[in-house]
Formats: sequence, structure tokens, C-alpha cells
Amino acid sequence: MDRRPPRRLLAVLGLGLTGPDARVDALYAGDPAAFVAARDALAKELRAGGDREAAARVKALRRPSVAAWYVNIAARASLVSLREWLALGASMREAQAGLDMAAVRSLSAGRAALENRVIRDLTAHLRTLGASVSAPALDEVRDTLRAALADAAAAELVASGRLERALSYGGFGEVDLSAALAAMAQARAAAGEDDAEPEREPDHPEPEPEQEPEPEPEPEPDPALVAAVYEARERRDRADDAVARAEAALAVAQRELREAKQELRDAKAALTAAERTLAEQTP
Repeated sequence: MDRRPPRRLLAVLGLGLTGPDARVDALYAGDPAAFVAARDALAKELRAGGDREAAARVKALRRPSVAAWYVNIAARASLVSLREWLALGASMREAQAGLDMAAVRSLSAGRAALENRVIRDLTAHLRTLGASVSAPALDEVRDTLRAALADAAAAELVASGRLERALSYGGFGEVDLSAALAAMAQARAAAGEDDAEPEREPDHPEPEPEQEPEPEPEPEPDPALVAAVYEARERRDRADDAVARAEAALAVAQRELREAKQELRDAKAALTAAERTLAEQTP
């Protein structure tokens, strides 16, 4: 059975673009179900054209997970909410590096609402593409967004549109990026290309690589259940925002209370001193 993608699919994936990098971008923008066939077709084409190094790099690329594909779609669609999220992360990291806790609290106040907006915008965009929406995959997207908020390198990977796996952040240290970026294999190979000896052409044609099994489609979640989950999350996030605002207001009130108490102590001391001086001067 011929498993090569039809010419129409190759055109949709953008494999007519110039240069392997542009073609790799097109792979990660396409349907993950078609990724393996399109990748192998591109690798075969590059190998037939004599660019064996590029063919090997392309062949090493892995099909993105559903969650990683969602993030890639959001990055390539240049969703406004995602750009705002990445900008928020840069501002928060700068404030944290400068130990500006007031700025961190201010920036954190709308974080949950913006995260929900990214998910809503992504979900709407996926539906316009006719793609199925997986609630578990969206949970992994949330994890990836939070990793990008905390770590500059993770933010760059999210913006690259070439994630292979979702990211996660444990709350301290750096985000583990080793399994997430499709471009890593290319970068490693490219770093040694200049020093590498040219490969000898084989005496016999190389056998076609085995095809990876196609993923089974995920079952569609119950729309009512998905809506209930989103509503519950939004209620939780609104409550989180309210708590953050109340804590910030409490911190301000506590500071003002300390200042007022100090002013009262100073006024009492001044009054005592004035009364003592007056008593000493009174015959």
C-alpha cells in the first residue's frame, strides 16, 4: 500500500517552499496524523537531491504530541493572547530578577485571566481549522504556558512553533527542554557539519525506513463536560485573582498601619517632651 501523501496534501503542508528549514516549519504546522508520511517524503526528496545531511536531520524529526501541536498552531497563528502571555512572562522574570515584589504582584493579578484567554483563543482557532479539541491536551498546553512564563528558554521554544513535546515546570530551577524542541536535532547536526567528512555513496540503495504507526484518533470529549470544566476553572481563577488583590491590599494596609503607629509614637514623644519643658519653665 502506498502511504505517501498525495500531491494536494504536500501543497497544503507547504512542501513547495524553498529550503529545508521552511519545509520543516511546514511539517510542524501540518496535521500530526500526516507528519510521518510528509516527513519521510521530504527526507527522500532531499536524499535524492544529494543533500544527505539535511535528509538525515529531517528523518530524525519526531511527530509532535497533540499538546505540542496545539502550541505550535498557536505560535504560528501569532495569537494576540499568546504574544501577551510571552510578554507578561518576560516582564515577570525581569521583576523577579530585580526583586521587585510589588511589580510581581501587580503583574500576577491578571495572569489567570490571560491564561484562560489563551486557551479560549486557541480552542476557537482549532475549531476554525476543523481540528478536534482534547481536554487532556489543553491541560498540557496550560503546563507549557506556565513553563514559558517562568523560563526564557522555554518561552523561546514556545514561540518557535517546533515543539515536539509539551513542557512542564516544577516551581524551581530551569525547565527541562531536552525532549521538547524539534530544532535541537538539526542544531546538533548542523554544528558538526563543517568538520564532518563527506559520506561515501553506498554501493546499493538504502532501504526505505519503516513507517511509524499512525496514532489512533482521540475520542471527542463531552462538550457539556468540557464547558463545565472551563467554567469551574474560571471561577477558581477569578477567586485566585480576588485573593491576590486582597493580599496586595492587605500588604498596603499593614504598611500604612505601621507608619501610622510610628507617627503616633513620635507625636506622643513630642508631646511628652513639650509638656516636660513647659513644666520646667512654669514657676
